[in-house]
Amino acid sequence: MTTSFFDRHIQPAIHQAERNADEQWKEAAAECLRQVAETHAEFTADEVQHLLDEREVTTHNPSALGPVFLAAARGGLIVNTNRMVQTKIPRRHRKVTVWKSNVFKP
Repeated sequence: MTTSFFDRHIQPAIHQAERNADEQWKEAAAECLRQVAETHAEFTADEVQHLLDEREVTTHNPSALGPVFLAAARGGLIVNTNRMVQTKIPRRHRKVTVWKSNVFKP
């Protein structure tokens, strides 16, 4: 049986980022994600990162936000739109996933 690139490279990196993230940071990130999901029909990690920055909550690896999003998706809070947009955070230089909220409260 062959394994995919995701299974060989991406999944282990996601697990490592999650394991290495501070527990308080993970709780704060999940809380910020929920807050953004309740106030935005669609959003990216940029909005969640902005809230974390406002609260001065940091972790050594911003990739740790990925597992928080995946957990929220597994829990039904958000859905991947399969769209990507350029990040608004200049230091990242990449595209980010657009997520749809299942708990948006207009």
